[in-house]
Amino acid sequence: MKVAIFLATLAASVAVRAQEAPAAPKTEPKPAAPKGKGIPKDFGKNPVALGPAPKGCSKYELIVARGTSEPGPFGLIAGDPLVARVTKKLPDSRGYAVQYPASMDANSVPTGAKDIINRLKTQTAACPEQKFALVGYSQGARTTRNATAMSDFDPKWYAKIVALVMYGDPGQKNPAMPFPKGLQEKLLERCGTKDPACDAKNPGEFSNHLVYNGKGTKWQDEAADFVVAGFEGKPLPKYDSEPHD
Repeated sequence: MKVAIFLATLAASVAVRAQEAPAAPKTEPKPAAPKGKGIPKDFGKNPVALGPAPKGCSKYELIVARGTSEPGPFGLIAGDPLVARVTKKLPDSRGYAVQYPASMDANSVPTGAKDIINRLKTQTAACPEQKFALVGYSQGARTTRNATAMSDFDPKWYAKIVALVMYGDPGQKNPAMPFPKGLQEKLLERCGTKDPACDAKNPGEFSNHLVYNGKGTKWQDEAADFVVAGFEGKPLPKYDSEPHD
């Protein structure tokens, strides 16, 4: 994806102001600002509009945490294309957008982490047969890792979470907060070569962080196959989680 397209879409979304995200303790350090050329001027300064939070039950649900300042219902770079593919293949699936500001504010990550936990708690109580996939892009991946490390993240949920897909995941570059063993085995990392957020060996420019919905790439098709396999109870495909084109 071109930086110009991202900027144009981001600018269009500025007019839509988010409702205030739920409060959470300020325990997480302020997210580090990205480096490299092409970073939007207002990157992370404003909360995004909160995406869909459907009620009731479905057979399958993708819980999606968007990246910093990423517009779109679930995030135009990662969540939107993945949810679209999975719901097309599995009509009884849906997406849930983590209700958090996705900004550079120190409260952003803990707010999102708490919302992930609340969503799992609420849905597993109301819909005992529902299965989940956790999806995170950039700050959203960090938020998802934080959620699974919190004391009130119930290990009983491991069996209900059948797949995890992280895009541009800072935790892949700095594995200080790994996913629990019961979830790590269900994880697919999406990291493009020279993505400064996740490629520790060859960090590049910010534009390499925006490749995951690029025309002609397999990032989303593979991720969708991975999630669908998890939802259907089939063996998870063996796709490469290491940084690659």
